[in-house]
Amino acid sequence: MYDDYPDITVENLTDEEVRELVSKHNPRGVNLGYADGEREADKLISQLRDKGGRRFLLRWTANNKVPKGAKVFGYQITWTQHGKVYGKVRTAICNIGTYDRLVEFGGESGEEQMMIVYLYPEFS
Repeated sequence: MYDDYPDITVENLTDEEVRELVSKHNPRGVNLGYADGEREADKLISQLRDKGGRRFLLRWTANNKVPKGAKVFGYQITWTQHGKVYGKVRTAICNIGTYDRLVEFGGESGEEQMMIVYLYPEFS
């Protein structure tokens, strides 16, 4: 765990739990700043998710929306951006999956964060 990040709760999810969370929170998709690129990126990410890897729910309270340091199926998350999850694989940093951001700076504190991480099959 990184010293400057809080504890992050990580839970395995079933297909049904993923559907319920996505339906409830309606994540916005990739934010690139231009609609055509966002639609194309969301389409590609959806195709990657359909290949079926493990899914995890991450929750934490902080003024940082990146779950840096969280351990997901043995991989330590180093960064998330534009729908991609980067993690430490042995000694390298690799794109290990995608994510849906469900809550960003939410709750009464304005610091609640929640996302679903979808690992690519080769990392599951």
